[in-house]
Amino acid sequence: MRSWMLTAPWWKLALIQGTFFGVSMAVCWRLYDRETPIAISITLWVIAGIVFGVIMGRISARNNQQIIAASGLTDRDEIQQAARASRRGPVPADPHIRQAAHKMAMQFLVMSESQRKSSLACFGIGTPVYLVVAFLHSFWWLLAAAVFAVMFVRTLRQSDRLARRVIDLGPAEELSEAPREYGDENHRHHQADHE
Repeated sequence: MRSWMLTAPWWKLALIQGTFFGVSMAVCWRLYDRETPIAISITLWVIAGIVFGVIMGRISARNNQQIIAASGLTDRDEIQQAARASRRGPVPADPHIRQAAHKMAMQFLVMSESQRKSSLACFGIGTPVYLVVAFLHSFWWLLAAAVFAVMFVRTLRQSDRLARRVIDLGPAEELSEAPREYGDENHRHHQADHE
């Protein structure tokens, strides 16, 4: 997620996510079904985009508020700096931003873990399903299979990546806060990398 999206209101998130969903699905469906009149297809996917956008926009905004609350920050620029640092890049020199980024990374990790099983199931099932559809109907569905495969791999690696970031950002006395097995295991790897 882009750092500026973290502080965006729900309706902006809804507009972005709904537009992306509606347009991408309309294009994919049009390649598959050329018999339905284009006016009907557009109407259906506009409605679908609005519904998807409203639902996901509100969910995303609620998750973002939890992340911001965890950081303890109120300044928009500082929130965006910490958000960027919580995911990638050099560790912030400013201890205030570093601490906030560490707390954000912890929150990202907790959320990632809570959604991990359902996401892996969704993408793990969706990939072969779209492969079958591609070979039975149209090879254009290979694009959907590829997207689901990429998302599966990304989800598989995300917790480890976030756990390493938590360790990089946090002082030694806070490493015990890392959820479940990630704290001790990644701390050993982190120490080994610097020996």
